[in-house]
Amino acid sequence: EIAGPMLAARVDALPRVTWQGGELRRHGDRLMAALPAATAAPGPIGVGGDWDWRKRPWLRLAGGAALGLIADRHGDVDLSSLPCPLRVDFRQGGERLHEAHGRLPLKDLLQARGIAPWERAAVPLLRDQARIVAVADLWLDAAYRADGRTGGARGRLRWRQPSIGAA
Repeated sequence: EIAGPMLAARVDALPRVTWQGGELRRHGDRLMAALPAATAAPGPIGVGGDWDWRKRPWLRLAGGAALGLIADRHGDVDLSSLPCPLRVDFRQGGERLHEAHGRLPLKDLLQARGIAPWERAAVPLLRDQARIVAVADLWLDAAYRADGRTGGARGRLRWRQPSIGAA
């Protein structure tokens, strides 16, 4: 009964139905049901905090998410070039990523990955000073990317999101 009007809404609309036990949203052709824990405000314990990934490879984030940097000899992160600690914060709007051909708006990356607008504020950003080093495990600045020429330690970022039941 609820899904019909949600599916019939304009393509660019973001229909949402809420009730005390959660909510139902649509993004594109996906319906997503969320429980209250999954809709909590984003952020790690100590929003905008420093993360010593060498001492603590997993960082718990609010809403049941987690961010990890694990050793992986085939990983794409060059651990020797990665600053420690990293600053972890979240999207405020207007951020741009360093690319070989200029600066890519973060919004474009998140849209291309199919991340719903209401979920974008919960995507963790890893920074060295003001520069974005990585966007969760979705994007890594080329300056910190491992390649075949370097024989140093490698790692891989992992972003675990709470299950919200996409349909």
